[in-house]
Amino acid sequence: MQKTQSIKAQRFSISVNQMMDENGIPVLFSTNMFMLAKELKPLIDSELTGMKKANEERLLRYRGK
Repeated sequence: MQKTQSIKAQRFSISVNQMMDENGIPVLFSTNMFMLAKELKPLIDSELTGMKKANEERLLRYRGK
């Protein structure tokens, strides 16, 4: 019974948290923004990995290692 209530609560939360601004762009922290980010992440994953590596190298240079 509790699992069913949890699923219903999650569905309600998702429906309530679907928000877009006046231009039809998902509002930050809304379900729509999560879904958009989930779709975009595979497309930018390699670039994010490169940025992370560059930041780590910069930090090591800054620390003098």
